[in-house]
Amino acid sequence: MNNEPVESSAPLIRAYTEAEWRTALEYSPRLSRLERQLMSSSRTDCQESVYRAAYFAAGMLHEEGFSLLHNGGTPLLRRHRDQWIDEVLFRAPLTGVAGHYSPVSVEILVSLRTLCDVRAQYSRSVIQTSPFVASANLGELEPSPCHILWNVEHPPAVEHIATRLRHDGLNWLEILADPVGLEDRVISRSLPLVDDVAGLEMVLAVGGKWSAKRVMDAWLEDPVMNRRIGRARTRLSRTFGPVYRSDDADMNLAIIGVRMDLFPRVLR
Repeated sequence: MNNEPVESSAPLIRAYTEAEWRTALEYSPRLSRLERQLMSSSRTDCQESVYRAAYFAAGMLHEEGFSLLHNGGTPLLRRHRDQWIDEVLFRAPLTGVAGHYSPVSVEILVSLRTLCDVRAQYSRSVIQTSPFVASANLGELEPSPCHILWNVEHPPAVEHIATRLRHDGLNWLEILADPVGLEDRVISRSLPLVDDVAGLEMVLAVGGKWSAKRVMDAWLEDPVMNRRIGRARTRLSRTFGPVYRSDDADMNLAIIGVRMDLFPRVLR
């Protein structure tokens, strides 16, 4: 965990493993009670610092259609593009020291409303179908993916968040929403931070059944994917009664393939 020293004055902390990320979220600078009292009385509190960072990012992204909302006290940027919903959430651990250390994790969440119609065909409850596609910590969009905890008491950190959202964040959102490249990216399993199941569902929602059949045909030509899907389909054939979307990714691929008639007549 690092690229800057893990000190209370560091503008950010990078975590490359789950353990490092848990440590980062629990970190709080070691200050005396007097130092904490002096800083709390002389500077704004941590929540105000987080809102200041969110307002700055909202200003930079305003022309891209984002608006700042208040999500139960948590700053949230949101925009709607046709069927797409893009959100930027500023999550702040309760470990800050006002005026000294105000940590925030910046998360991007993407939803596609037409996914609900697709998922309703093999979900247990139509009411509970979700349009969620994927999420990304801003650090996961770096060449060496990680999770970043920003100290927004530092003006450069506030500026970097907004700049990274405008470039890396918007670029990721454009890739996901590109209908022309979607099918090929799902076939090659290169849609960034989107799993195979969500990718196939996106193709169904955006390109329709025949586009999804082309994806399935291409996957069945790949030895690894053929083995995964074939084993899941064999398990599925031994299941009695109705089957629904679950947490088992391979089984979900088989369920979608059967329910949406994506498999060739003879399994390869």
